[in-house]
This record gives sequence, C-alpha cells and structure tokens, in this order.
Amino acid sequence: MLGGAGEVLEFESFCYLQNQKTGSTFVEKFLRTFSNQTLKRYDKHAPVNIFDYNETKFYFINVRNPLELYWSLFNYGLDGRGEVFVRLSRLGHGHLYQSDTSGFDAWLSFIQKPEHSRLLHPKYTEAVARQFGFMTWRFLRLACCGFEDLAPVLNEADRLKTAERLIVNKVIKTETLKDDLYELVSNELSPYIKKLKPALLWLNEAQHINASNVRSKDVIRSLATEMIKSREAYLYNKFYLDV
Repeated sequence: MLGGAGEVLEFESFCYLQNQKTGSTFVEKFLRTFSNQTLKRYDKHAPVNIFDYNETKFYFINVRNPLELYWSLFNYGLDGRGEVFVRLSRLGHGHLYQSDTSGFDAWLSFIQKPEHSRLLHPKYTEAVARQFGFMTWRFLRLACCGFEDLAPVLNEADRLKTAERLIVNKVIKTETLKDDLYELVSNELSPYIKKLKPALLWLNEAQHINASNVRSKDVIRSLATEMIKSREAYLYNKFYLDV
C-alpha cells in the first residue's frame, strides 16, 4: 500500500503538518535548516491521531486554492510522478494522463466521482467523498485530529461537526507562502529558530521549489472550475471566499 496524503514533522515544541502540493517542501527545507529543536517524528504515512496530539504544542499547516491543487496534481501525473498517478496507473487508469493538458477535464471528472474515491486513497471512502472533495479530505486528515479514521463511520452532520474541530493554530496559504511564513517565523516560531536574522534573510531571498513542470491553464473550462468549487466548498468557504 502506498503512503498517505501528507507528512507530519514534529519537533519538541511545534508540529508542521505537511499538506502535499502546497509549498510544503519549501517549508520543510526551511525548518530542517533553521529550527533549533530536534525533529522528534517524521511520519510519511500517518496523520496526527488522538494519542499523538499534544495540546501544548504549536501546530500549523499549508492550504492552497483547490483549483490550483488539482491542476498541480494533474501536471505532476503528466510528469509521471506522484502517489495519485502511481495508484491510478497501477489500477489500469494511466490513460487519463495520455492527452497532455487537454485531458484535464476527463481526469477531473473521473477522480471526482465518489465511487472512484478509494482509487485515490484507501481511506478516502465513498461516503466521505460524497460530502468532501479530495483536497478537503487531504487537509482535514491532517488538520483535524483523528478525522481519517472517524469520518467513514460518522453521519454527515457529525462529520461536519468533526471537521470544524481543527487542531491547527495557524494556516499559511501557498499564494502568500513566503510572507505568511516570514510572519510566522517572526512571531510564533521565533523561539524555535536559530539565528533568526539569517533565517529571515533566507526567506526573503529563497526561490520557491516547483516540483512539477509549469503548463498553461488555458485548457481549464468553467465547468471544471465550478465542479471544483462545489466539491471543495469547505476549503473555499473557510479560506478562499474572495476567489
């Protein structure tokens, strides 16, 4: 079985929840370079559960416009990389990546169907997929303690209540990643950073780490955009009301 949809980097006093395709590699590189604390846990497979959660620690996570996330995930697959690409290819759906960017709509329509949810991740069940899009589920399994295991056995009302009980103290956006991280390091994370001034200078001068090739989004049709906004309403309502 393949790994999870994100990683957990837990230090002595804080924990970074590494939401995939949101600039998390950039943040991880910064933390590994400038944190003055020991990395206690680096888990590529499991999110934070009730036994791991420590309310005295500072938790933060990245979030990204879901449309950009889907586009990035599709492009990653066009490059022959990524967990979703590997899973779909192994299960006989590699043809979804054979039309280059013009195949985005077909790929999106396929993975958005709740009956295909377990093709994306074995714990992303059809019942959960009918309520939350894949990018919302990826966020919640990290930001909401125990959500991955609880969500499949709850009804819709209780699932929504659970989704509002986030453990994160701060959410930083990919769209303003360097500015948000700079503010976070200058304030909440400052006690845990060695050589604060050089660290902030590094943030000012560092380039983003782009893990996939940049391709034009001209092929994205309005129908696809509306589909994503509907399926990922949780993320849009919480973080992207102005989009």
